[in-house]
Amino acid sequence: MFFQNREKHIRLEAELIGKIGKKLPSIEDKKVKLLLNAILMDEKRHHELLKKVLEILVRGETITEEDWWDILWRNVPFHGALGG
Repeated sequence: MFFQNREKHIRLEAELIGKIGKKLPSIEDKKVKLLLNAILMDEKRHHELLKKVLEILVRGETITEEDWWDILWRNVPFHGALGG
């Protein structure tokens, strides 16, 4: 049940990413476009994180501290430092 819910969530997230990605080029309002682009980027990061965690759980591997740091920081701009 746990994995089925997660897989469904991943599938729905992928659909949302696809829908926003298709619609985004046709949006003319700059504020709406900015908001949708921010949502899209956040969903992409979250989607990759969720897929990675599910993959690790399904394979039955132990998540090491290095794995967690990689998952947390891989897509973060500037990696915690101001401006780079």
